[in-house]
Amino acid sequence: MSSATSLFSMFYDCTAFNQDLNSWNTSSVTSMWAVFYGCTVFDGDISSWDVSSCTNFPSAFQACTAFNQDISGWNVSSGTNFLGMFRDASSFNQDISGWNVGAATNMSSMFRNATSFDQDLGGWDITSVTNFSSFMQGITLSTVNYDALLIGWDAQSVQNGIVIDFGSSKYTGGGAAATARADLLSSDGWTITDGGIA
Repeated sequence: MSSATSLFSMFYDCTAFNQDLNSWNTSSVTSMWAVFYGCTVFDGDISSWDVSSCTNFPSAFQACTAFNQDISGWNVSSGTNFLGMFRDASSFNQDISGWNVGAATNMSSMFRNATSFDQDLGGWDITSVTNFSSFMQGITLSTVNYDALLIGWDAQSVQNGIVIDFGSSKYTGGGAAATARADLLSSDGWTITDGGIA
């Protein structure tokens, strides 16, 4: 695997596959597009994968409904495209707050219908992201995590005119989160869909 550059659709719709791949050398991989798309039973440990060269993660775990492994140690700093990475991955709820996503430009539908996901992403560097459409449509962050996200993201020099969906997530009224949300709307021209005040 050391020479492989693309894992495009490698296990696409493999509904019975659930084997150990943790020893694979993925250091040359630049695209994980739909690698586990529709793998409904796959929940293998791939925490050791070297994805530092990977720029494309679209639909990598889309509809991978059993997957809930710790990939917090992945180096995704080269990643620019995270389109639908965890879309419909209904079991995934790992702490990926430490990911360096500073190069990311596309996070459209990244967590759409990933119904178990509830983590604090307030520390993510999202200053280069231009596409957040349907980002968290269909999910609900806890108020604590949503508050932290709003506060953390408002503190950055974000892109103007972003349209973003946080599903049914609710924020605390009358405090820092509400102020941050209002600032994203007024100063940065964001259009935000969420569940309103908690």
